[in-house]
Amino acid sequence: MEIAVNADKKKLLITGAILLLICLVTAAMLGVVNELTKEPIAKNKLELQTQALAALFPGLAQEEGVRPLEGERAKGIGDIFQIYDEEGNLLGYAVESSVGGFKSTITLIVGISPEFVLTGVKITDFAETAGIGTKVNNEDYLKGYAGLSGKVAFGDGINAMAGATVTSKAVLKAVNSALENIASILGESGVRQNEETTNNDMFVLKGFQ
Repeated sequence: MEIAVNADKKKLLITGAILLLICLVTAAMLGVVNELTKEPIAKNKLELQTQALAALFPGLAQEEGVRPLEGERAKGIGDIFQIYDEEGNLLGYAVESSVGGFKSTITLIVGISPEFVLTGVKITDFAETAGIGTKVNNEDYLKGYAGLSGKVAFGDGINAMAGATVTSKAVLKAVNSALENIASILGESGVRQNEETTNNDMFVLKGFQ
């Protein structure tokens, strides 16, 4: 009887050791995959940001035209940039805003003038239902946001897309979150044109043409 018990204990120890080894190998493999994909993901994000900023601010300087803006971020708010032209004039602000959609997280770049007027909206990460939610990720639809200000609501020049109400509301929420966060950081003036920025604070989008 004692021999059988010892044999069972040995089997349990062997099984536990095998499971532990599998876990260690899996963790190591995930770590390697993460390292291999980290750079391509960052590069892809940079390219999407570059394209979005160039579209939202046509006068954006090729060098030193994008500078990070410090300040407290609300939930869902990512990068915030100050945008300048070649002469060093402030064109506005670009705010990365993310929100949950119908089936995925939607990330967009919101262009805002120094007077808190929307210059436009560009979606950079989107995986909503094909043929339904994807209707919202449309240039003709999103351009309805340009020129709006204050707390944007449907009926102000933009409406919920038929058949994609949840996704439409999510984009609207992300846009308002971006506007509110900029107002919170800058105060009511909406302008920080004279803020000194060192060369170390410059954020140059590599590959911008």
